[in-house]
Amino acid sequence: MKAPCLLFLHGNFPGQFLDIAPFLAAKLGARVVFLTLSNNPQGIVLPGVECHRFERHREAGKETHHYLKTVEVAVLNGQAVVRQLLNLQSQGFVPDVVISHCGSGYAGYIKNIYPKCKLISYVEWYFTNSNASLLNSGVSVDELMRLNAFNIPSQQEALQADVLVCPTRWQASQFPVELQRKIKCIFDGVSTTLFPEGSYREPLEIVGRDHSSPVRIDPGALLLTYGTRGMEPLRGFSEFMRAASVAMQAFKDLQVIVYGADRIAYGMTGEKCSHPSGSWKDQLLQELLGKLDLERLHFTGLIDYGTLSKLYRRSDLHCYFTRPYVVSWGVFQAAASGCPLLLNKFPGVDEVLEASPEFPYVELDSQHSVNQGVVNALEKVRSLGDARDHRSRLSVGLDSSSCLLQWLNLIKQLLN
Repeated sequence: MKAPCLLFLHGNFPGQFLDIAPFLAAKLGARVVFLTLSNNPQGIVLPGVECHRFERHREAGKETHHYLKTVEVAVLNGQAVVRQLLNLQSQGFVPDVVISHCGSGYAGYIKNIYPKCKLISYVEWYFTNSNASLLNSGVSVDELMRLNAFNIPSQQEALQADVLVCPTRWQASQFPVELQRKIKCIFDGVSTTLFPEGSYREPLEIVGRDHSSPVRIDPGALLLTYGTRGMEPLRGFSEFMRAASVAMQAFKDLQVIVYGADRIAYGMTGEKCSHPSGSWKDQLLQELLGKLDLERLHFTGLIDYGTLSKLYRRSDLHCYFTRPYVVSWGVFQAAASGCPLLLNKFPGVDEVLEASPEFPYVELDSQHSVNQGVVNALEKVRSLGDARDHRSRLSVGLDSSSCLLQWLNLIKQLLN
């Protein structure tokens, strides 16, 4: 059998396909092409993977109905992918299997030009009235209808796909029953090479993209950490900052690191930012003026995996709070590193993380619960000292090597 040709489609590079694309290139001897909107600012190179950019020729029109702006962008994405693929086709590239990040239209027209290819759509979320009300406080009918339109590109692609892959059973359960029949659950996997369990008690220096000078953490300092893609209510940023102000007053040697971008990554809660800058970071700094020691509070911006791995192993407590939605990779990576985790109870958490009796869940809707949870957890960590348990809390079988084998078997089945 000739070596297959595989095509990956994702707006970000490499997104969820960081490990999968080079793994399949090596195991199958495949020609692997990755099409993306990203200009790859980190300069990531995936062994055995060709990376090509595609670009929309315009953005959604100003007069487009606001429900349909995401749909129009999806159509423009699909057109841009087709244009780039026709160029590659003239150079002899015809994919046998296409693996697409579903929801933004990238694979919307794949079957029009490659009707015989096998399409695997990686799906993450489907908006319904019930889960939208969990994401939004006081959600309006207008907002429900707008969110419903977000599903249109996913529906178009999912109906054409041969297989849908979803990382967790809980996320898969959000989809209509008709689509659930197509779903195979394969967790993203965590690299235990990049994120090994254990402690890191050496002096830590963090150089992030948004920090003019390195942040240095001494081995003896008590360290509280938080970080996701953005800073917004969906991920409990407001609740964390308020709790951090209480903890900084309770522990005079406490250092606090917040990593990630000062932006709204999702913006799907009813609460609106009132600061003129539109930044939740600015709003919370203003709200907590005089309650935070800015000499001990560090916003690093985005940091690389190597530094993040050390940070998790060095952190005395990592907070991850979220409304019921797609869970961030960071919490899985922190769990694999054996980092003490303080979480709020959210659907699906028990599917991927082992419960921690030392650090009970907090109630995100109660600021008092979050404040006490952070203070109590830090007291617990301090009392344990070097006797702290550094074992992974990631459920068995969710390391990247196990998950990659599931992907390999799926691809082989489709190729036969």
